[in-house]
Amino acid sequence: MKLLDALRIARLGKPFPGPLKYRSSARGTLPAHPRHLTKELKPWPNFFKEVKDYLAPYLQYDYPNLDTFPSREAWEKKMNRRRYMTNEGFLARYLQGGLYEPCEDILHDAFNIHGSFAHDQTLNAGRTDTVLTFDALNKHPQESGRGICVIEQKTPWDLPITSETDVVEHYRRQVKVEPDNIVKAIHQLHGYMTFNCLKYGALSNAETLLLFRRVHASKSQCGGVLECSPPIAWDGVELESQLAALIYVANLTYKDGWFRHDDSMRDERLSRTPDLSFDDIEKLSAPLSDSKWRETTEGLSFRLTESLAWDKSSSSRAQVIEDGKAIADVVLKIYSSKFPEAWDGAVEEARIYERLSDLQGTCVPRLYTTGTVWGLLSILILEDCGDSLRAGWKPGTTDLAKRALTAIHDRGVCHSDIALQNIVYKVDGSGSGELRIIDFGEARVEDDGEVLRREVRELEALEPEHDGEM
Repeated sequence: MKLLDALRIARLGKPFPGPLKYRSSARGTLPAHPRHLTKELKPWPNFFKEVKDYLAPYLQYDYPNLDTFPSREAWEKKMNRRRYMTNEGFLARYLQGGLYEPCEDILHDAFNIHGSFAHDQTLNAGRTDTVLTFDALNKHPQESGRGICVIEQKTPWDLPITSETDVVEHYRRQVKVEPDNIVKAIHQLHGYMTFNCLKYGALSNAETLLLFRRVHASKSQCGGVLECSPPIAWDGVELESQLAALIYVANLTYKDGWFRHDDSMRDERLSRTPDLSFDDIEKLSAPLSDSKWRETTEGLSFRLTESLAWDKSSSSRAQVIEDGKAIADVVLKIYSSKFPEAWDGAVEEARIYERLSDLQGTCVPRLYTTGTVWGLLSILILEDCGDSLRAGWKPGTTDLAKRALTAIHDRGVCHSDIALQNIVYKVDGSGSGELRIIDFGEARVEDDGEVLRREVRELEALEPEHDGEM
């Protein structure tokens, strides 16, 4: 089958909104922090010409593997079952079958690119709807050697964009007055792209697809300028279809990799460590370093250096930056505001740390402060207490962990996620070992003695984690 034939078959079909438009658990309209709203949204020049010029050389060839592509009748039957839409769950199902799966097939069969669309992904900073990643089997997306493209999905009534909408002009006009759902959706996507050093992103409401890229403009705009494609309608055909456009941007993402803040920067590791600054000045509960006492976060930013864990939230090591210099090492626990339960989780975890205030710095990490970034992320700034015992207990650490957990229980807190990866240990300057129990994202107040004793038994039975290799 030729690539053009596959593009002719794989047309989305108009989604059919149901009579009751239910909201999903994800927030359709996120708060937009005015200070961080990008004022520079520009058209992606010659977008469709770029798509056509890039794909044209591939159209004339037969790709045997594409012979397994469904017939037009089978395709239309499949899509008719997915057209009914009442919330973001139906939207995700519609896009998965109608856009993402054929894109994966064509990338593999025509371009020899192994791409995969993963859903509900937590990145280094933020939790997104869908991520296109490459060659990252059994890895977190940001461990891939290639770039990634983040896609945010909104229902048509949450994101009222059609093929007739002049998105750039609408944004430029609305950002100056009252940010509406379109401005907030672009703000959210731009935030995820900025926080994670991504060059490409997308917004979809199924009826219309928008593709974005960050480009360099000047030294004063080191974060880049955001460019937006024309709206691509569900009924676009051949090289002006959503599928063709997504295939093109997938190829660009695969080739270009990550967004570099400076064109001269060639260290991929450094290109993925953006600085985060709080929206507001927050008080500090303890000194961040020995050199200077600071009462607040004024003038400080945080540079991600090493990703540690991803789940409902992400955890990363970071440097505290002041006047361009690193003054301390901390751990950032990052929650996304997109999911109310995650945002609430940040508040609850901070309350647990407050309840354990007298144990901070001995049995649990110090919580220096909490704050928000761009109104999109809620962040806990924590003491860096060393490396986890994921590989197994070190001499004497079992007793240290039992004492720490017992002290936590004495304050009426059940950890609820006790595991070696949540126990960290390091040797101090005197040669003595210090142990902390970390990650209180699942913790709760608990006074049932049997529940607490059971958790101690769980700790005693912990075994090292294995990576599956023989």
